[in-house]
Amino acid sequence: METEGHVEDAAQDFNVKLDNALAHRMQDHEWKEYYEGNIQRNRSARESVKVAKQLQSDHDRELAEKSAENRARVNSDSAIAEQIQTDIIRQDTVEEDIAFESAKKAQEMQDEEYAHFLQKREEKRLKKIKEERELREKKEREEILKELKRLESERSEE
Repeated sequence: METEGHVEDAAQDFNVKLDNALAHRMQDHEWKEYYEGNIQRNRSARESVKVAKQLQSDHDRELAEKSAENRARVNSDSAIAEQIQTDIIRQDTVEEDIAFESAKKAQEMQDEEYAHFLQKREEKRLKKIKEERELREKKEREEILKELKRLESERSEE
């Protein structure tokens, strides 16, 4: 009978060790899944930031290009206007000096008004571009925050 008690004790010790080994394997498996999930979420977050930075960079480059084009257009228009004004002055005769001076002043006022009009139009356009960019950036930030919250929610559920 004494051997029977030893066998039962040995069987019980074996079962305890077996349970411990199973629990350890299950815990290792759970930690591995959690760790791999963290790696995937972190990778996804890094990719999202990378994409957002690229989009912002592309947008900034596009805005700079458009701004440079507009400056070049304004400079070209200004150069053309100056050339036209110079040609008109050369064609005028001495008898037309008084009329020319009057027309020149009117042209300058008109040019100033037109320049002011162009400046206002350009300011409105740039403001609209800026507002659109800010709105797009806001939406992108909201999307990123939404994704981060979703990831946090998934992580907290694990």
